Amino acid sequence: MGQAAVPSSVTNAVALAANLWNSLALRSNGTCVAWGDNGWGETNISVSATNVVAIACAQITDFAVRSDGTIVGWGSSSAGILNIPARNDAIAIAGGDEQCIALTTSGTVFGWGGYDGSANPPSSLSNVVAIAAGSFFSSALLDDGTMITWGDAAQPMQGNDFVALAAGGFHVVGVHRDGTISVGGPLAGEIQPPNGLSNCVAVSLFHVQNKMPSPSCMSARLGLFGSNATKPASPAGSQLFAPLSWERPR
Repeated sequence: MGQAAVPSSVTNAVALAANLWNSLALRSNGTCVAWGDNGWGETNISVSATNVVAIACAQITDFAVRSDGTIVGWGSSSAGILNIPARNDAIAIAGGDEQCIALTTSGTVFGWGGYDGSANPPSSLSNVVAIAAGSFFSSALLDDGTMITWGDAAQPMQGNDFVALAAGGFHVVGVHRDGTISVGGPLAGEIQPPNGLSNCVAVSLFHVQNKMPSPSCMSARLGLFGSNATKPASPAGSQLFAPLSWERPR
């Protein structure tokens, strides 16, 4: 599919996002570069994607948040995922399977697309500082360190000391203030981090289409866990990835 063949035009990258078929990079000048499969137009970046400050990928749709708080998208319009609300207060975005959610300047969340309630955050949700979207659910991290999850098979995460989160196909992972990790969701029992994993500062998850489980996780401490998890070689001095959830400035 070519999603791992990074083009030479990817320079001065400041953020990354990816889905099953394509990859997306945000450059320091506010432009985007996309590569990989283009079966649904995922690499045909919208001409409106200028002055971009945040990016996200859903299953076969890509999104960009502009500096004026508006959102543009391109690719598949399945489940109404390209019916983006006309708002100008977005600062961060997260894409799931066929839903997308955005974090606003006021700490609230709005969403669109999807079939299972994953794009419909609780009406009382506020004081959000980070968001993540899984295949059929969405999650939010609040400024008090708690996590809220909604959508299909959503299960609560216990604790009030979370500092980062990420969502996979059927599970969500939270990083605690002490650098340890907790896993929640229907597959939590199958996707536990290895003993001794600590000093983590971020997590990244992979989720696939067609409601298939995705037991693969990665932490910023370079500890991998899940089925067939293998740490890739990395050039000296480089960072392997950026967190796939986005945070509101505190």
